[in-house]
This record gives sequence, C-alpha cells and structure tokens, in this order.
Amino acid sequence: RLAEESSELAATKQSLEEEKQKLEGELSKLQKADMQHRSEMKEHRANIAVVEGERDAARVAETGLSERLQESESNCTRLAEESSELAATKQSLEEEKQKLE
Repeated sequence: RLAEESSELAATKQSLEEEKQKLEGELSKLQKADMQHRSEMKEHRANIAVVEGERDAARVAETGLSERLQESESNCTRLAEESSELAATKQSLEEEKQKLE
C-alpha cells in the first residue's frame, strides 16, 4: 500500500510539475504580450504628442493667417476710401477747370 501511495504521490508531483511548467509558459507569454503592449502604448503616446504639436502649430499659423487677412481687408477698405476721395477730388477739379474755361 505504501508503494501505491508513493506511486500516486509521484504521479501527482509529476502532474503538478507539468502544470507548473505550463503555467510558467503562459505567464511568460503574458509578460511578453504586456511588454509589447506597453511599448506600443509608448509609441502611441509619442505619436499623439507629435500630432498635438502639429495641431498647435496649425492653430498658430491659422491665427497668423487670420490676422493677415484682417489686415489685408483693412488695407483694401482704406484704399477703397482713398480711391473714392481721389475720384471726388478729380471730379471737383474737372468742375473747377470747366468753370475756368
């Protein structure tokens, strides 16, 4: 009977060792996958930072363009007003010229 129990214990021990190795293998795979995911997360974070930087630069450029557009519109308005003034002055001078003739 002792031999039988010893044999059962040895079989159980062998079975537990096999299960332990199997679990260690699975743990190793999970650790590798975790490292891969962490690496990918770092890469994604770096990509996000780059995209955010590009977005911020685009916003600054857009602001600069908007300011220049407003300045150009102001210049066009000023030039239009000056042109109207010049046309009025020309008309006035032509009328004076006709009176003098």
